Amino acid sequence: MLLKVAVLCCLTFAVTSKKASKSELVQIKDLKDWKKELRTKKNVLALFTKDSKQSSQLLKVLDSVSIKMKGRATVISVDCTEAAKMCKKLKMSPKPYLLNHYNNGEFNKEYDRKQTEESMVLFLQDPMGDVPWSEEEASKDVMHLDYQSFKRLLRKTELPILTMFYAPWCGHCKRMKPEFNGAATAMKGRALLVGVNSDGSQGTGPSQEYNVSSFPTILYFEKGTFKYKFTGQRTKDGMISWLENPTEDVKEAETKEETTWAEEDESPVAHLTTDTFKPFIAEHKSVLVMFYAPWCGHCKSMKPEYSKSAIRMDEEGVEGKLAAVDVTTNRPLGEEFGVKSFPTVVYFKNGNKTFEHPGLRKEPDIMKFMKDPKEPPPPSPEEASWSEQESSVEHFTTTDFEKAVKRKKHSLIMFYAPWCGHCKTAKPEFTGAAEQLADNNKVMLGAVDCTAAPNKEVCAKYGVKGFPTLVYLSYGAMPHKYSGGRDQAAFVKSMSSDDPSAGMTPLEAPSGDKGKVVWGGEDVTHVATADHDTFIAGGSPAFMLYYKKGCSTCKSVQDAFSAASKLLKYHSITFSAFQCPPRSHNPHCSGNEPRIVVYYSASRHVVYKHSTVSSRDMVNFINAAKDEL
Repeated sequence: MLLKVAVLCCLTFAVTSKKASKSELVQIKDLKDWKKELRTKKNVLALFTKDSKQSSQLLKVLDSVSIKMKGRATVISVDCTEAAKMCKKLKMSPKPYLLNHYNNGEFNKEYDRKQTEESMVLFLQDPMGDVPWSEEEASKDVMHLDYQSFKRLLRKTELPILTMFYAPWCGHCKRMKPEFNGAATAMKGRALLVGVNSDGSQGTGPSQEYNVSSFPTILYFEKGTFKYKFTGQRTKDGMISWLENPTEDVKEAETKEETTWAEEDESPVAHLTTDTFKPFIAEHKSVLVMFYAPWCGHCKSMKPEYSKSAIRMDEEGVEGKLAAVDVTTNRPLGEEFGVKSFPTVVYFKNGNKTFEHPGLRKEPDIMKFMKDPKEPPPPSPEEASWSEQESSVEHFTTTDFEKAVKRKKHSLIMFYAPWCGHCKTAKPEFTGAAEQLADNNKVMLGAVDCTAAPNKEVCAKYGVKGFPTLVYLSYGAMPHKYSGGRDQAAFVKSMSSDDPSAGMTPLEAPSGDKGKVVWGGEDVTHVATADHDTFIAGGSPAFMLYYKKGCSTCKSVQDAFSAASKLLKYHSITFSAFQCPPRSHNPHCSGNEPRIVVYYSASRHVVYKHSTVSSRDMVNFINAAKDEL
């Protein structure tokens, strides 16, 4: 009996030890080690303590943060009673502690947010960014939720809900937050005002379910159901007045025009046109120009960084100017300077184009460059494909997919394309989650490259229309579409729960040998809204069909397009389709008729024009243009 107890105790200890995550907190006592960490690590949070007992609770929090941020940030602990010489040399006098952040080897700021795991993780994910809305004292009456929590709220509350879907970088959102805060306080007990961070990194649920394509999008819900799009004045009093009698003024909603970046930007960024461009460039010796399009997602992310850089340059007296050009309204400038994708960042010196700099997207990088403008190094050799990189993510083809997922209780599969920008952003987060869950033999994170010919069938089977598409399976069955956050913590949290499918959208179970297939089958690539620019910028020859949902004449064109794709499936041209979102700024989405565009390269395309559209017409066109394609 004693032997059984001993064995059980040992087994229990072994299991517990296996589940316990290893601390990543770095203890430093020597100045050389400190300098090495700052030299080799870009994102460092360092705690200096004088009395470790008084700081014990904070150390526990930092220990958890170090595990969650493994590979993305370094958390350091320095006990100044044991490292007295080092602390004296660094002029650190903790009373009882100091918590500092270092960016690229230099002091950034003293940590001044909540001392919780969640707040510190958010800070380290964007240490140069603003304080999250959820941590602002004035927003205490606003409910701050992620998308899955918001869906749960809809199911259980009886109060009316006004929801602001926003992105942290959005200028309009920042200006509206104080008004939204005030309305939340005034309407407390009568209505709920909710903020949902809907930036791409937080998941795609809002954009898919409620067509959230710009920020802020403000929607009104009653008894858990969407009722109206908010069309009142975006002020505290305007929201209060509208909530007392919620209605949708359709005419106002349809005619309301968005302000342009040039109109809303209060920074020193010079917004240039075809007429003002050359005089401005000639007048200033050092100019960085951002060529952009209003509908471009990457441009929207870069705009606040660019504006902040311009303000800092003025404050610090940095020589040079930042300028911006909307290429959709100044096409001659885009053509003159060979703009093929957005944003394109070009440096001008003494009135002449000197070079392009694709690496300038964030404020620190822009500031560093403008202080000492240098041409970027040539691109490094192409990195190995994701499947060739060593990680805990399993990679599948149509042949081995079903067999593998049937063995696991919980599988999360990322269907992706190598050229997809959102996929590239999600990969390190997904890989990190796979590493963190590697010891759990019930869970698997896998990936399928949908551009590879052997994988077309399995991608079609699960109705993959855009990238990345994340699908949850339990023993290879009960498929659900994952729409949660796309960061490591969100993936781990979802797959560690007892029922990962909770809050996910069920997919129609695949049937037959080929399963559920979107129109066009495996020979037509369906491009998501967020991936359109990256797909075109890839430069591969492509036929792109632009169409609208519910279009009466689209069916016959889709049939002809599908037939042509099958006839030419072995040619070096991609047949692709793009469903235009409502109120799209894409010029090929204007009008109600479907439009076919032939892309010879990223910079050259023509609209395919024929009195009738047939598969034979398209085949003849491609055969005639095969030298160019």
